[in-house]
Amino acid sequence: MVQIAAITSASFGAPDWVMKMIIVTLVIGFPVAIVLAWAFEMTPDGVRPTEAIPSDESIASQTGRKLDWAILVGLLVVGGLLAFGEFIRPAPSTETLSEISPEAMAQATESTESDLTSIGPSESDHQSTQSIAVLPFEDYSAEKDQDYFAKGISEELLNVLARIRGLRVASRTSAFAFGGQNKSVQEISDALKVSHILDGSVRKSGETLRISAQLIETTNDNQIWSATYDRPLTAKNIFDVQDEIATAIVEELKGRLTFTPEGETGRTVSLEAYELYLKAREQSNQRLPAPLLASIGDFEEVITLDPKFSHAYSGLADSYMLAFAYGALPRETAKTEARKNIDRALVLSPSSAETLTSAAMYDHMFSESPDSQAAIDYALKAVAANPNYSVAFHRLGQAYAKKGDYEKSLKAFEQARTLDPLSASILNNIARIQRLTGDWKAAKATTLDNIKWNPEQPAGHIALSVFYFYEGDFLNSFLSAKEGQALNPNDPTPPIILKEIFIKAKLFDQALAMENSADTQAVIAFEQGDFEAARASLPKMQDLTQKAYLAFLLKDYERAATAYDKVITEKSYNALKADTDNLVDFANISFVFGKLGLPKSTPYRSRLTDYFGHQSAYDFDQLNQLWAGAVFKASGKTPTDALSWIDRMISLGQADNMLEGPAFDSLRTAPEFVAYQARMSENRSSLNTVIKAKLADPEPNWVKVD
Repeated sequence: MVQIAAITSASFGAPDWVMKMIIVTLVIGFPVAIVLAWAFEMTPDGVRPTEAIPSDESIASQTGRKLDWAILVGLLVVGGLLAFGEFIRPAPSTETLSEISPEAMAQATESTESDLTSIGPSESDHQSTQSIAVLPFEDYSAEKDQDYFAKGISEELLNVLARIRGLRVASRTSAFAFGGQNKSVQEISDALKVSHILDGSVRKSGETLRISAQLIETTNDNQIWSATYDRPLTAKNIFDVQDEIATAIVEELKGRLTFTPEGETGRTVSLEAYELYLKAREQSNQRLPAPLLASIGDFEEVITLDPKFSHAYSGLADSYMLAFAYGALPRETAKTEARKNIDRALVLSPSSAETLTSAAMYDHMFSESPDSQAAIDYALKAVAANPNYSVAFHRLGQAYAKKGDYEKSLKAFEQARTLDPLSASILNNIARIQRLTGDWKAAKATTLDNIKWNPEQPAGHIALSVFYFYEGDFLNSFLSAKEGQALNPNDPTPPIILKEIFIKAKLFDQALAMENSADTQAVIAFEQGDFEAARASLPKMQDLTQKAYLAFLLKDYERAATAYDKVITEKSYNALKADTDNLVDFANISFVFGKLGLPKSTPYRSRLTDYFGHQSAYDFDQLNQLWAGAVFKASGKTPTDALSWIDRMISLGQADNMLEGPAFDSLRTAPEFVAYQARMSENRSSLNTVIKAKLADPEPNWVKVD
């Protein structure tokens, strides 16, 4: 009866309480049925007490045979229902990344996107008694060579716990940051905002596996649960132990928590494939070129061992995309291979948060259109599938940022931060959005927090270098860029920053060592006063923005306008408001088009007017804001309004050739402007001296450039 009820209730969509009531009724009725069956017998004359029937008149044996047939028929019915259930079960989705229609995605995410805050953890969850961090388990194997396996078990267990509704789980990056640090329970709790900590150990010995775990309540440092599991070493046993630990934690924490052990979806039955998968994922998590390339080879071997292991495909796709992002693979290779593996993962596990997040990352990274909705739709589906999965919120934040919706982007990133408060990548993205929305102070504080928790990650140092650069602190920008470059020599950003600093310091050989391109050669020619060589280099330049700016400096307004028209199309400037990243371009575009008497100068000047409003130069702290403001004011009705903006910029340390630009031609004879040119020259000379001194006495870890 329970078997039949389970099948039929699922088919008719009955609520959970129906099945519970059936089971309770059967449990209560079972002893009654036993007593009645013992005390009475069904006869042709009706129900009579057993003791009143002579033994030679009993028909119990006949009734038993009838019951045997009834049971047999019942089993056949159950078997038929099971077969029918398998027959009518929907087939696995065959939708691929290229086949899911925008309409279908929009329908699936319509209610989800409307209220992002209702999906993930709320601010009050920080203080929730139902929150947990899983620290990396220790390797207790005799050879101490199973660290990746122990960490992998911890991460898998974390992923299992993340599926428990009502439990906030700190993400891997933040929790694992405390591995081997001997931090107190209180210190970990304060950093991760969790009320419970799970840690333990893993020992592999031959064909035997031992997993020990303990649950600690952070408010009083008490161990409230512990267990040790000794099992034969098989993939199934590993998953069973993970599910048993999760079930035990649900029982200990109680409250409104529910946990349903995961089926075979996303898992593998091959122990060899599983162990190699853990190793590959550990390498991918390092976010560095060599480990990322190694993870690609290991993921591919995992797929050879188990072609139906869906998480291996999404993991492989992620490694390809990250390898491109961190400078280890060319774009087209990463794009082609990632697409192929995401398509396969979507077929095998279309509802997996990991698979959907990989698909979101792909569209964000490789979609040519800034208006693409696919990345947002995939990320929203991933969030709905697992609201504890910080990476899904991370990709959602990136997707919104690409569309220019910074408010939703920051909200998504903050949700990711709630789950993974120490993640270098999440903190870096939050700082970037804070900067784009004009909250410079908060952005820099977030970046410094990032470096505090992730000193070995290049992202924070590189971001800090950008902040220093825009503040005019070129020495600290140089030092931070060198630190970031030392941590990841393949990252493309530090050489760009260093090249710009070398040009400002008139260290042209060092700039060419960073990038010996036609663009750099043209800029250096202008810096050296060889205007004819600079003009001759214009057709060879590849960077449209740099080409347009150099043509602007050379007063070649026709060529500058042509290049800026392409920049406007490439960066969708006509659809954007002025912000810290596009201000300089907007000011130059307004000036160039105005010089040519083109009406399309007007909307850009209008946006700059809206941005600067009635604020003075001393209301701004970034060089690009001041630079754009100076050009904007110099090309207005009273060019002398630009002088205070130039003064503010030079006082912050600007060292540049910008005063040579045509926007300031009407100010050249003004005594104040002549004084500003002298101060700018002093800034450049000072920067030259200090950078040369640092290059002569480099730090041991600096990347050496010949």
